[in-house]
Amino acid sequence: MDKLQVINLSNYIRPEIKEVSGKKWVLNGERNSFYQTIIDAYNGSPTNSAVIDSYSQFIYGKGLTSKDKAKKPSEWAAIMSLLSKKDLRKICKDFEMFGEASIELKYVNNKIQRCFHIAKQRIAPEVANEEGDIVGYYYSYDFSNVNKYKPERFDAFGYGEGSGERSEIYVIHDYQVGQFYYSNPSYVSGLSWAAMENEISNYSVNHIQNGLSFGHIINMNAGVQPSEETIMLNTQAIRQHLTGSSNAGKFFLNWNDSKESEITISNLEVSDAHQQYAYLSAEARQQLCTAHKLTSPMLVGIKEASGFSSTADEIKVGFEELMINVIKPKQEVILDSLMEIFAVNGITMELDFESLRSEQQIVVEAPVVTQLAAQGFDDLGEDIDLNEWE
Repeated sequence: MDKLQVINLSNYIRPEIKEVSGKKWVLNGERNSFYQTIIDAYNGSPTNSAVIDSYSQFIYGKGLTSKDKAKKPSEWAAIMSLLSKKDLRKICKDFEMFGEASIELKYVNNKIQRCFHIAKQRIAPEVANEEGDIVGYYYSYDFSNVNKYKPERFDAFGYGEGSGERSEIYVIHDYQVGQFYYSNPSYVSGLSWAAMENEISNYSVNHIQNGLSFGHIINMNAGVQPSEETIMLNTQAIRQHLTGSSNAGKFFLNWNDSKESEITISNLEVSDAHQQYAYLSAEARQQLCTAHKLTSPMLVGIKEASGFSSTADEIKVGFEELMINVIKPKQEVILDSLMEIFAVNGITMELDFESLRSEQQIVVEAPVVTQLAAQGFDDLGEDIDLNEWE
């Protein structure tokens, strides 16, 4: 019989990251398990996945841009050839999801020829040297099975040598107190609530499949069955007839010799189950939004009541605050890393991400039009600089 699992939130904690004797690399939890915890939180929680998808898109915006691209067209063309839009989108997604992103840098004659995204869960840092520096990284398709997928070593950025073809690994991450080998995702405190959303959805599906019942106690009053095989056959017949959403409302026919040998069925009921579901779902969603520092749930497609007079006002104000306090700092970490990489090739352009809402449309309200006309601007079809008009 399916049962509701008790979720102990204190169990969902950051695993210990430690060096293991005999291993040249350091994993993110036992068998690199913390990455799978993050991926499960993304796949199982609708709120968490909605925020991560939206944030990664907000970070990328419309792609890279620069105020100097018209002055330095050759450098701008070089940047476009070094890093594709597809790889940059993946880098933004990994950075938002894992708090880190890894890039493989392909060198020829000590110049970077291409930059490729590598899934972060497949990169593990080498054990730090005596100076406390990470000078290499290991790549494996699956670190939980290194016998099948043998790790391959690459030099860390800035530590490679040789004038021929070679590769280095650059890991984008922000400074975090107490973290060295790995960084946490910014919403790490919300992982337990993502797990709760997942458990609630799984239990709800099981509840429906069980005929919207928490279960039954079926008393067989005909005495002890003669054999284990008979018990199993009767159990299977009852399960086939009484369980599953498609069997809801059907009946199980039983023939009895007397009143005393009839089958009795007792329901296991929770009278306020729907209220518990509603509370836990709302609480998990709210805590996830808090962990992600989401200013307005409507920005990621979550409709909630607010104190704004209109939806447009809420979206506008929420988006501006989100960009300033959450998205821009993450963009700066990525941009600083990219500029450090491109500097190897002598590229010194200041980079930025073009915002999804970069177009500024000035709407001239009716009172403003009236005032302009009164001051002699009869032809309102002419271009007017409202920033200079008082």
